Amino acid sequence: MNASEAAIQIYKAALESVQPAVCMQRFLSLQGLQIILGDQVFPLSQFTNIYVIGAGKATAAMALASEEILGSRISVGIIAVKKDHGLPLKYIQQIEAGHPVPDEGSVAAAAAIVELLHKLTKDDLLIVLTSGGGSSLLTDLPGEIRLQELRQVYGLLQQCGADIIESNTVRKHLSLLKGGGLAAQCNGATVVNFIISDVIGNDLSVIASGPTVADETTAADALAVLEKYALTTKVSANILAWLKSGSQQRSKPAKAAACFAKTFNYVIADNKSALLAAKEKATALGYTTNIVAADVQGEAKTVAEWWVALAKAQRPKTCLLAGGETTVTIKGNGKGGRNQELALAALALINKEYKITILSAGTDGTDGPTNAAGAVVSLMMAEQATDKSRDIQSYLSNNDAYHFFENTDGHIITGPTQTNVMDIMIALIG
Repeated sequence: MNASEAAIQIYKAALESVQPAVCMQRFLSLQGLQIILGDQVFPLSQFTNIYVIGAGKATAAMALASEEILGSRISVGIIAVKKDHGLPLKYIQQIEAGHPVPDEGSVAAAAAIVELLHKLTKDDLLIVLTSGGGSSLLTDLPGEIRLQELRQVYGLLQQCGADIIESNTVRKHLSLLKGGGLAAQCNGATVVNFIISDVIGNDLSVIASGPTVADETTAADALAVLEKYALTTKVSANILAWLKSGSQQRSKPAKAAACFAKTFNYVIADNKSALLAAKEKATALGYTTNIVAADVQGEAKTVAEWWVALAKAQRPKTCLLAGGETTVTIKGNGKGGRNQELALAALALINKEYKITILSAGTDGTDGPTNAAGAVVSLMMAEQATDKSRDIQSYLSNNDAYHFFENTDGHIITGPTQTNVMDIMIALIG
């Protein structure tokens, strides 16, 4: 097994550890006439109906696990899933929606879920299945805002280099469901949200824009993000008018609102748990392994410089692991994603003095608007790129990592992984 193959095995071990089929069983179960929800125990007789809703890249697999546990006890279920991420479900309806930019399916899913929420009473249980991608997959149209206007905002935020906290600050204030708005519409029902986190620090108010969590940001904060990235002249007048009016903020529940007294949120998988599984696999392969961080962020090219420098300082047969989510400020017109860009920037720094292999890949199986999860690079690839006179820097300048790796067999392609806990970075030395 060469180092690239070892890196891919370590990455796959991380993915397997955060599969919903594994995680859901630890938080949802039936024991006789009782239902176990996280650390809460309820008699089944307490609930007239059990409803299931959700949105996210991992939500179909979470729903499948829920069906296997609850079966026909589910009265009605509706989830929003990314296109081609659906799974065979019996009791829960799936609506395909757009990601990373919302589409008509996103709006239809939100409308269907709101209609379901209107049926809730204080004697019902609502199970919410949340994972990364939910912000786009579940999209309502507040006020006079049109879908195309929201699509423009989402696209601009993706391209300007804004991080997930900044992006979701804007998204929360362009929605009546996000930022705790969903919890406010549950009519006193018991709400339990199972969450697969794709956010550094597991900030519940940020993951999928926090539909069941009180939001402490303001419309002014959202406007400040648009101003920071010079987007106020690019978004529509309707968007700016809505944010300046503060309409959505007055409709959102405060932290002490009654709806949160019966709302429980549980993170069932995150980046740290994936890194621990990766460490176990790397150690089994004979590497001295160190988890460096689970909160890596910043421009992908800059992070690549730090990651390669750190790798060069290690002894042979060492494995470094990290997780997080970088950003890319798009200046070219190429094709790629943050993980492919990080890997390509790392490749430019690898030379024959150091036998280093670098992998960077998303745990959701998707890196930017491509079919790749990320890429793996090595000294051998660096030498081949030189031999073929391939100008790595020109690909980087054009944000075109995808086409570079398409021609060098560096891509990692998994298809939908049915989970999403940010990105995994692996460095193997020697």
